[in-house]
Amino acid sequence: MPKRKASEISKTKESETAREYDDSDVDSEENDEFVVIPDPDNSGSEGEYDSDDENLEEEIPKPNISYRSTFHNYSAVQKKLEPDHEFSWCNSEKVCPGNVENELLLSDSVKKKICSMSPVQLFELFFSKEIKNYIIEASEANGLDLSVQELNTFVGILLLSSYNIRNELREYWETDPLVKCSVVSSAMSRDRFCEIKTKIKYSKPKDKNDHDKAWKVREILNLFKINIQQFGFFMTALSVDGMMVRFFGRTCLKQYLPCKPDRYGLKLWGLCGANGYLFNMDIYCGKNDTSIGINLASCPLGSRVVVQMINPLLLGISKRKLLDYHLYFDNYFTSPDLIVHLGKYGLRSTGTVRKDRVKVKHTFEKKAPRAVGVTPIKPIKRYSRTAKDRIEIGFPFAFSLYNKFMGGVDLHDFLCKKACPSISSKKWTFKIFSRILQASVTNVLTLWNICNTDKTKHVTTKYLCKEISRVYLSNSKLGDFQSYQYETRTRAVCNYKECRQRTSRFCIDCDKYYCLHCFPLLHQAK
Repeated sequence: MPKRKASEISKTKESETAREYDDSDVDSEENDEFVVIPDPDNSGSEGEYDSDDENLEEEIPKPNISYRSTFHNYSAVQKKLEPDHEFSWCNSEKVCPGNVENELLLSDSVKKKICSMSPVQLFELFFSKEIKNYIIEASEANGLDLSVQELNTFVGILLLSSYNIRNELREYWETDPLVKCSVVSSAMSRDRFCEIKTKIKYSKPKDKNDHDKAWKVREILNLFKINIQQFGFFMTALSVDGMMVRFFGRTCLKQYLPCKPDRYGLKLWGLCGANGYLFNMDIYCGKNDTSIGINLASCPLGSRVVVQMINPLLLGISKRKLLDYHLYFDNYFTSPDLIVHLGKYGLRSTGTVRKDRVKVKHTFEKKAPRAVGVTPIKPIKRYSRTAKDRIEIGFPFAFSLYNKFMGGVDLHDFLCKKACPSISSKKWTFKIFSRILQASVTNVLTLWNICNTDKTKHVTTKYLCKEISRVYLSNSKLGDFQSYQYETRTRAVCNYKECRQRTSRFCIDCDKYYCLHCFPLLHQAK
């Protein structure tokens, strides 16, 4: 394997060094998978830094450049995040820091406040009044007169359908006592629910943007991002990955990924903590999308996505505090250029890398020992065919950290599917709206469980959906009126005063037919 001239770079007191690779060319040789682990404290630039001083300021990578100025200087024509960086080999191997943990940065007062709130109050921290009011205003522009109470009832029925599953929508309003769901039928009529489901909108006419394929949900997504970041980035182990929302309707945003459990659907990018809390998300609108707010159209898609997801963290946290964080991503996003760029501003990152993104590779044989290349080595137990028992072998500690903290986005996606409404639609905007509800429930679940040290008080997704839907449906506009009537197969003239409208709604208590508008008036008068 060809090597370049080694250059010594001073590190901490034990003079750790790192290997970095060039991603400018592609090597055509077939090689096994391998891992690139960047130096957390150095961007790879030449020169020696004094590490004798134990001051925290000396641990910050140099040069000391503000990310805010770099963010405003991003160019659409630049093909690399660090075009002037020169990669070089180093003599010794990388020593992974052994003190990497997922720290919870919430204060005791915030934890106490969260524990004192009800599930509905926590849910409305994420699905807030601003989002509700915006949806109501957008729906009014489409000719749908919608109130906050009706929207809450609509959301409550959607969350109820995540655990009370029926084959068809109309079965929630069945008159058969073996099938009917009186909680839903007493909260909202079927016609009104279908009207809201058909006419509800998530954008106003002024929001139209021909350069943004997701403009119909962009505003509520931006409001939702503000809500999920209101507590800051309170977990130090973060991961970036993709998620799929199952969808078979017609839209230019639909993706086909044959290796995913949901092959057809809408692709989302997410930034999550190791416990599954969602900090940032966006919709994938194509590799040439320019609506994400990051002016890096010529850079690789993986680098753009990571910079976009982590941008609020880099802009909102000082460089000294940024050293506490560690970012993980898989080989779809990883490139030496990206890792050097993040390390330049103090953010440590780890990721697997594809063989076609580095020029000079360190390859391993298939039967090579596990303890090759990275120290320290952590002992783990694996089954041995020769010994016919579980034996202890050496395993790189960096690999253990990656396996431990990388699955945050997958965990969030898994918990979201537990709160997925069985009521669906052929409109992709409704799917994104449902996903916001699922992500809100999942964030409530994660936030509640990490703030309660007593595991007996931990809750499940089903419990939260039940509590939220119970409150929203109990405060319904119809009250108990609907429980006295049901729809028959025959139609008759309404018996209320001079109303001659034909209806199929029959009142059991009165033994008469009343239309949808006259029935509440008559029973309110009683």
